[in-house]
Amino acid sequence: MNHEITEFLQKCSRLPSANYNDRNNFARMIAIVQNLEDLSDECCSMMHTVCKFKNDGNASLYENQSSELRSYFEQVHVFYEQTCTYIALGLSEIDKVLLSDVEDQIDKTKKELKKASRKRIENGSNVKAELKYMDLVRKIEKAGDCVFGVIQVIQPSINDPVLSDSSENHLKTARNVIINTKSRKVFVSGKEVQLTVKEYDLLLFLMEKKGEIVTREELFKSIWNYEKEIETRTLDVHVRLLRQKLKNPKLIETVRGIGYRINL
Repeated sequence: MNHEITEFLQKCSRLPSANYNDRNNFARMIAIVQNLEDLSDECCSMMHTVCKFKNDGNASLYENQSSELRSYFEQVHVFYEQTCTYIALGLSEIDKVLLSDVEDQIDKTKKELKKASRKRIENGSNVKAELKYMDLVRKIEKAGDCVFGVIQVIQPSINDPVLSDSSENHLKTARNVIINTKSRKVFVSGKEVQLTVKEYDLLLFLMEKKGEIVTREELFKSIWNYEKEIETRTLDVHVRLLRQKLKNPKLIETVRGIGYRINL
């Protein structure tokens, strides 16, 4: 479903009648879809972790601490419900303050749960069970991060760093990644990511050919001015670092024996 919605939005953004603001809005919608897809994945992973945690003989610890986990997850759930409202209505300055307070409370609860778990370990609790418990806490935290990613995208575009120095459409988009080619800035879910010159050039080249397989030889020639592929790990290292900085390892797909492509 995520792929179908994203493809539809990308087609809409390429319509001749779509103006600069239209394309920007489509880019934001695509980023929202990606964050919601990530949220869905995290929730599924969370369910599997809960089942495994309880079935591995940790039911006692889970039952004892379940109220803490429920309270933590409820905070993220409230955050999500508010986000759904703001997707439809937009964000006011008061809304931003309220959301910031909710985010601070979620972060505070996370720290308290981790601290309590470490203390239980010091008092002789089962280390393996506690590590699984903390894995569940981290998954709830990641779900909250996905929700916050949506908030970042739907914030009003006034003084938006993605758009502030672009009077025309200089945006290249793929999933939740946006490149402003005029300012040479890269944003992931609305947050700027710092890339080196070569990392930026590599990402832009791949995004300009998104969906197409780009050979290693083509990348070496275009990015490093080598006439043919040479024996070096430079390209592989740059791709690995890009995946880490973009926090989306599936965005740049490796095509074995050939090269890479942007995975739509």
